[in-house]
Amino acid sequence: PKTSSALDKEGATIVDGITNRWFLDPIFKGEYPKDTLALLEKYFSFPSIPEVDLQLLKDNPLDFLGINNYSCTRVNIKKPIKKTSDFYKILLPSKPEKGVEVSDVGWEVYPDGLYDLLKRVNGDYDHPLIYITENGMACKDDNIIDNVVEDDDRLRYLQRYFEAANRALKEGVKLKGYFVWSLMDNFEWIEGYSKRFGIIRVDYETQERIWKKSSLWYRDVIAKNGFDF
Repeated sequence: PKTSSALDKEGATIVDGITNRWFLDPIFKGEYPKDTLALLEKYFSFPSIPEVDLQLLKDNPLDFLGINNYSCTRVNIKKPIKKTSDFYKILLPSKPEKGVEVSDVGWEVYPDGLYDLLKRVNGDYDHPLIYITENGMACKDDNIIDNVVEDDDRLRYLQRYFEAANRALKEGVKLKGYFVWSLMDNFEWIEGYSKRFGIIRVDYETQERIWKKSSLWYRDVIAKNGFDF
């Protein structure tokens, strides 16, 4: 919730149910969250869920859970949900407050969110094996000195998110691996070639690749299997 108001807390529970628990509960518990199911049945034409499908989920546990994490969403609603259009509005991504650090796509930088997420999944779903399958930051990457991109914002982002993950790891979360998004600048599904997430820069005209400062740092992290927190 963006604030401590009852409406924001209610909205956050709804958004969490649809974007998180709706997927995690059936995978790990073999059932859909009752509050979310009731809400969807109220506002939408919703099919029944065969018991045989739920039993299949119970009988076939995951080998590991992959988590993609970049930012956070702060839920802020102005009035109670009374119709379907109200329901849709609260699912829209929130806009960060002025002065908050954001990436080049406008996503808030919030490493504590990764820590909170790892701890919560660990506690709610009986300590699953976890991989961070995507985590990274889009930057402009237009400051190039001596053929190296000076992407200090991305480097700081990775350091802080690594620190958050390491904190969770030390507190018992079974975090097995961590994949930075992305190795090279690439075609993003929504942004196309306009946003750069890579730790190696790609010149899309010539296909030349050059180092970014973050990639040199990450290379050293891998070589040492860690860095000073």
